[in-house]
Parts: sequence; structure tokens; C-alpha cells
Amino acid sequence: MYFVTGNNAKSRIIDITKIARSLDNDIFDSLIGLHAFTGCDTTSEFYGKGKKKTWKLMVEKKMFDGFRQLGSCYFPSSETFQHLEKFVCALYGQNGISHVNEARYRLFKLGNFSDENLPPNKDCLYHHIRRVNYQTLIWKKSFDAVINSPDPAEHGWVINNDEIELKWMSIDAAPEELLQFVNCGCKTGCESNRCGCKRANLHCTELCKCENCNVKIAVLGSDSDDEEDMINSNHEDENLSDDE
Repeated sequence: MYFVTGNNAKSRIIDITKIARSLDNDIFDSLIGLHAFTGCDTTSEFYGKGKKKTWKLMVEKKMFDGFRQLGSCYFPSSETFQHLEKFVCALYGQNGISHVNEARYRLFKLGNFSDENLPPNKDCLYHHIRRVNYQTLIWKKSFDAVINSPDPAEHGWVINNDEIELKWMSIDAAPEELLQFVNCGCKTGCESNRCGCKRANLHCTELCKCENCNVKIAVLGSDSDDEEDMINSNHEDENLSDDE
């Protein structure tokens, strides 16, 4: 297989087969999934995280499994999701962490609020992986005469007015306390209306600097469990549809 690139005097022919044969098997099997995962015409990319950086991380840490498994079937397994979630944590400098919500929370507490510094939450990443898996499988079937692909609306996209759009999330981006970004610094507890959180009918969070507070909740808590339940439920439904 050859690839013609450039134009006029600068045109050249690249021997794709020769390059493929020179690659390690793990890298070769992971390339197509990595390309879709890092952004293409049909999938989104991670802001500020280019293909070169993700390629280097994958090779250096030998994190091939998730990318290699993409496109094996139309519904990515929970194992594939776990591998890729751990990779995203490492991509944002959170080595040793396996959950993007925890990585996102840690970075947020450090004051890294920009899109470039925060990974997607688990729900958003789940839909991204579904799109990536769908696209990778289509590419892997490119030599088939007919591809009977399922409705993309079941794989991370939505159909609005006959147009396909990305389905970014199924749940709120953050707990209500963070969305309204209310925090307090009460010195004598937070039970009176002098507390900004109480006036807003919100619980105090770990972002507050209040003292002697008995109504503070952890930001990384029930919402993460809700996402986990939602993802596991979706996997169960998809497995049932496969059996049918």
C-alpha cells in the first residue's frame, strides 16, 4: 500500500506497508485506535493534547491495551474503558490514578481550572470512547464489501434535525455547588444565614475555608457513584442487546 502526498515538485510516495512492517506489534495494533481517540473528522480531541504527546505517552508507558481493544465490537467493554480512563489520567499528569473524576478533582483543588489542565469527567469520557470505538470499528471493516453499522445515535452522537452532533454528557458537568461556584470562609460554623453557602441553599464543600463546619460534603462523592452506576447500567443494556 502506498500513500501519495505533496504536489508538483514536492510530491512523494510513502510505502505504508514498509512502515507498518517496521513497527512493533503492540504499536501497530494500537495505531488506528489512537488516531480516533486523539481526534479525527468524526471524533473530538483533548484540548491541548496533540497526537505526538499521546503517542509518546502510550509508547513510553506501554499503555497499548485500551487502544488495541478499540473496534473489536460495536460496544466497548468495561475493561477497555478502564484502560483508556487510566491513560487519560496519565495524559494529564496524574500518574497512579485510575479515575478521571479523581484526577479532575485533584487538579481543580490545585487551582488548575482551564480546559487544557482538566481532563473530561467520566461521563463525558464514556461517550467519547463510544464514538472512538464506533469509528475505529468502521475503519477496521474498510475492506468489507458491505458494512452493516448500527445507528450512530446509540454510540455517542445525537440526531438533531437530521444532523449528527456529539453527545457530550448525560449528566451535569459537576455538582450544583461547583456549578454555582459558591464557597465560604466562616470562622464560627455555617448554620446561620451569614454563611454564603447556606444563603444559596447549598452544602459547603472542600473548596470552602470554613471552620467548625458540620454541613460540609466531599465534592468527589455521590455524583461519581451515579456516573459509575450509569455506565455499568449502559454496559448491561448493551450486552443484552448483543445477546438478542
